[in-house]
Amino acid sequence: MNAAGSVLSAITYKVFVRRLFRMGNLKRARFGQFLRASGLFSRPRHLNHVSQANQHLPTKTSTRPDMEPSSRDRSIDITQLVNGSDLFDSAWYLNQYPDVAASGHHPLSHFLEHGWKEGRDPGPGFHATWYLHQYPDVAAAGVNPLVHYLVMGQAEGRLPTKLGRNVLPLDAYFASGLFDAKWYAKSNPDLGYSSEWDLLEHYLVYGWKESRNPSPLFYTHWYMTRYAHVLFEQYDPLTHYLRFGQKQNYLPAPVDVGRILDTVSQQYRDLKDLEPDLASQFSETDAQHLPISTKYIRGAMELCWNELFQRIPHLYQRIIFVPWLIRGGADLEAIYAMRAYIEQAGVQSVLMVATDSDRDDARDWLPDGAAFLSYDECLAAVNCQTPLSFEDRVHLTATLIHSLRPQAILNVNSRACWETIERYGTVLGQSSELNAALFCRDFDENGRSAGYSQTYFRPCLHHLSNVLFDNARFREELIQEFFVPERLQSRLQVVYQPWTTAPTKPVPRKQNPQTSRILWGARICRQKAPDILMEVVRRCPELEFDIHGVGDEAVRQPLKDFASQQPNARLLEPFADFGTLPHQQYCAFLHTARWEGLPNALLQAAGYGIPIVASDVGGISELVDDDTGWLIRDVENPSAYAEALRFIHNHPRIVEEKVANMLERIRQRHGWSNYLQQMGVPCPANSGGEL
Repeated sequence: MNAAGSVLSAITYKVFVRRLFRMGNLKRARFGQFLRASGLFSRPRHLNHVSQANQHLPTKTSTRPDMEPSSRDRSIDITQLVNGSDLFDSAWYLNQYPDVAASGHHPLSHFLEHGWKEGRDPGPGFHATWYLHQYPDVAAAGVNPLVHYLVMGQAEGRLPTKLGRNVLPLDAYFASGLFDAKWYAKSNPDLGYSSEWDLLEHYLVYGWKESRNPSPLFYTHWYMTRYAHVLFEQYDPLTHYLRFGQKQNYLPAPVDVGRILDTVSQQYRDLKDLEPDLASQFSETDAQHLPISTKYIRGAMELCWNELFQRIPHLYQRIIFVPWLIRGGADLEAIYAMRAYIEQAGVQSVLMVATDSDRDDARDWLPDGAAFLSYDECLAAVNCQTPLSFEDRVHLTATLIHSLRPQAILNVNSRACWETIERYGTVLGQSSELNAALFCRDFDENGRSAGYSQTYFRPCLHHLSNVLFDNARFREELIQEFFVPERLQSRLQVVYQPWTTAPTKPVPRKQNPQTSRILWGARICRQKAPDILMEVVRRCPELEFDIHGVGDEAVRQPLKDFASQQPNARLLEPFADFGTLPHQQYCAFLHTARWEGLPNALLQAAGYGIPIVASDVGGISELVDDDTGWLIRDVENPSAYAEALRFIHNHPRIVEEKVANMLERIRQRHGWSNYLQQMGVPCPANSGGEL
C-alpha cells in the first residue's frame, strides 16, 4: 500500500468524511486532484447513468471562505457531491418510491436526510442497503453509504452494487432488446421477482452462471461455449456481447431464433388440425416461452430435418416427391414434369425431393440449376449413423409440405409421400394441391394384385386434385375395380409421356438387311420376364442380343450366368441415354413384360425408328399395335416373340411402313407441346424440340 493509502487507512471513515467537508472548496478540490492523480480515486465509468433532473438544484458557497462552513453550508456541499455523481437519479428515485413523490420532498434532499437511513437506493447503479451489509465498517461509521463510496469506497476498490464494475448502464440492457424482463420472469417462475430491475440484477449476478437466457434472442450457454474466452475476461456473456461481441460480429444465438420461434408459433397453431391426438396433450402455451435446445439433437429425423431446413433457400411453388433418382421410367417421367414446371415458372419454382433411398445415379438428368434434396443425403451430411425409419420419412414429408406450403405437389412413386397423403391429406390439401402419378399395378410372388394403386388409390383419391396416368387402359381398370363415382373420374387424367426429341415429320429409318442385333433394355426383375427373354434368345441363334439392365442380384445372376454361356447374348450395363446407343445397328427392340404401364423405353426406341416387339400388357397397345409394330398378345409364349423378330429381319419393306406409322403417332401424341398442354402448362412458341 502506498503512502496515500496508508494515510487513508489510518483515519477512520467517520472522522475523514467530517474533516473532508470542513475543508474549504479550494482545499477539497486540490485533495480530490491528489486522489485522482494517485490512482486511488476515479469517476465511475461502469454506470454512466446520469440524471438530468438535478440540474436546477440551488448551490451556495460560504460568504466567509476563511471561516468554517456552517452546518447548512456542509449540507450544501454534500448535495453538490452527490448531485454531481452519476449514481443519483431523481426521476428513478421518484418512480421507485411513489410515497416520496406524493410527499412533495425534493428527491435528493429526501435521500440525503432520510432515504439512505431507510434503506432506499439513490439510483439503479448503487445499492445502499447492500453496500452497508457488504461493508460493516461503513455501517459502523454511521455515514451515508453513497457519500462514502464517492469519497473513499471507489478508491479502495469497493463495489457500488453486487453487480460489479463491468456492467453497462442498466437501461442499455433493456434498450438492446436482449433482456426481456417479462420473458425472463415467465421463463423462470422459481425466481418470484416482479421488478424488472430485480430480474435484471438476478441475471447479471446469478442467472448467467446458471445458464439462464435473458430473452429468446440470446443464448447464454451457447455464447460462452462458442466464445470460451469470455469466461476469462470477467464479463457476463450478455455484457460482453453488448460491449464487444456485436462490434466483432459475434452471434448472440446459434441460428435465426426469431425465424424459429415464428415457425414454432405457426406450427403450434396448426398442430390441432394436423395431429388432433397430439395437440390434446398440450395446453395453450405461448410458443415464445417453449424451451429451445442449443445442443446437438440426437434423433435421426430431427437431424435430417435441421439439415433440410438449412438447405432450403426459399419457398417453392411446386414440389415433386420421388423415392430415389435412378435411371428408370418413373424417374424419367418425374424429370419431364420438372422440366414442364420450369418452363412455366422458372427453375427457382420447383424442388424435387427423394424420400425413400439414397440412390441418385441419375442426377445428370436434372435440368441445369434444378433443386434436388435427398433425406438420406442430408442425414449423411451430419454424420448420423442411425438410419431413418419409415415413420421418420413420413413425418419429414408431412412437415416439409406443411412448412413450405407449395402451390402443388406431385408424388411420383414415393411411398413416404403416399402415406403422408393418406394420413394428412385433409389438412395438407387446404394449403397445397395434392397430385400423384400411377403407371401400372404390381403383383406379389403369389400373383395377387399389389403396389401403390392397390394400397393407396382408394384411401387417397378424395384428397387428390389429380391422378396422372401415362395410359388410358390402367385408368379404366381402376375406375372399374374401385367403382370410382362419375364425380371423381374427372380427377383421373391421362398424360401421355413425351419423347423430347420427337421429329417434326416422319423420318423412316433405313433398314440394314445385314443387321441381326436385337436390343433389350429394362430393369431386370420379375415384372420384365427375364425367363421369357432367355428362352427367346435360345430360339433365335441366328440373332444377336444386347441386354442392358440392372436389378436385384437374385434375379440378375441367372441372366448373367445364361449370357456367359450363350454365344448370341451379351449382358451389358444400363445405358445413360438412349441417344448414345448405336440404334442404326439394331433391327428390333424387344420388350418382354408380364405387367406394365406405358414404358418410356418403348417410346424412346420407337422415336429413334427402331421396330418394336412388345407384350400386350398395360398401356403398351396404345403405342404399339398392328399398324406401328408387333404386339405379342400371347405374352407367355416365347415362340411368338421369336417369330416376330425373324419377320422383322426378313421383311424390311413392311418394317419401314410400320416405323413410319410409329413416328407419326409419336409426333401427334407424344410431342413436347402436347405434353405441356396435358400438364396444364402454357406452351411456348419454341416448344416441341429437344430440351
